Amino acid sequence: LPPFGTYNQWVKTVNGDLYLFYRHGSHRSDWVYQKSTDDGRTEPWTLAELAQRVPQALTNSSAWKITSNRNAKDSAALTEPSAVKFEFTAGPPQVAGAWLQIELPEAATLAALRADCFKQPRHFPRAFKIELSTDGKRWGEPVAVGKEDGPAFEVSFAPTSAKFVRLTQTSNTNNVDWVVDGVKLFALSVAANSSQ
Repeated sequence: LPPFGTYNQWVKTVNGDLYLFYRHGSHRSDWVYQKSTDDGRTEPWTLAELAQRVPQALTNSSAWKITSNRNAKDSAALTEPSAVKFEFTAGPPQVAGAWLQIELPEAATLAALRADCFKQPRHFPRAFKIELSTDGKRWGEPVAVGKEDGPAFEVSFAPTSAKFVRLTQTSNTNNVDWVVDGVKLFALSVAANSSQ
């Protein structure tokens, strides 16, 4: 095979395990593999089964409590009945250590976060981390760390049970506010959690 390009091949071992070997990219890369965890399933997934395995957007945003260490005035006015309306601004400048925190009404198995600032597209965080907590006091290692260059980002991470989510800036940017005008959190369903 040529050293560049994307290739994949399924292999079934003598004991029945399925492996997908693949190599990806327009650059030279090594072969990697992933073992199947569905016991060699051959029938199609139903929509109900997919909904249990794929994180879904939380629909309880009207019950979220939003706080920040940078703008208490805006934090108190972030929620409206039946929806979370973000009108959050901190700065200028953008400062490393500024955070926006969401407290959920109950713990959920979170797997992704989407944040955007389409109303002021230059005011996104240049670098950030996402931390989770069950009690708002003890925070583990960040579940995601990233850099952005546009007004919206969505980050997936290992499913983790949490009641508190903290999005923290990790870089400084002069002459630009940090603006958030939308956030979605994605979680696995209760049925999916119990089957894992």
